Amino acid sequence: MTTMKLGTVSSGDIEVSNVKGELEVTNVNGSFMISKASGSAVANTVNGDLVVGFVSIDLRAPMAFSKLSRNVDITFPAVVQATVKMKSDRGEMFTDFDLAVDQSQPKVPRTSNSGLYRLTVDDWVYGKINGAGPEMLMKNINGNIYIRKAK
Repeated sequence: MTTMKLGTVSSGDIEVSNVKGELEVTNVNGSFMISKASGSAVANTVNGDLVVGFVSIDLRAPMAFSKLSRNVDITFPAVVQATVKMKSDRGEMFTDFDLAVDQSQPKVPRTSNSGLYRLTVDDWVYGKINGAGPEMLMKNINGNIYIRKAK
């Protein structure tokens, strides 16, 4: 399998199309758009759009998509199977897949320091698309997360 690493720091946009293999994309002050991808991706950006469209995925490879601002927008084939973990601190999460959300109570880690306890609520959304499959992490600070089904 081919591995492709792409990155830029200042005012550069990355556009990739018709690529197959493992993608590793990092961009600080720009957008990236990946279309007609086959395989897997790990993609991180600070400022700019993060848009990825897959025609097929590697069922053995976990994926991760993270942003600081604007939207995370990922499109998968309708038959994709995935286990997702998502969080948007100041945004919403949307999908047109039938996502089976884990309904268990939020995890509340508790740490002690000098007799005081710090409680932190784990507000990640956990779920499965079409049963289960490779793990996919999606995190956004200031924007929405979209998981779309390819038409």
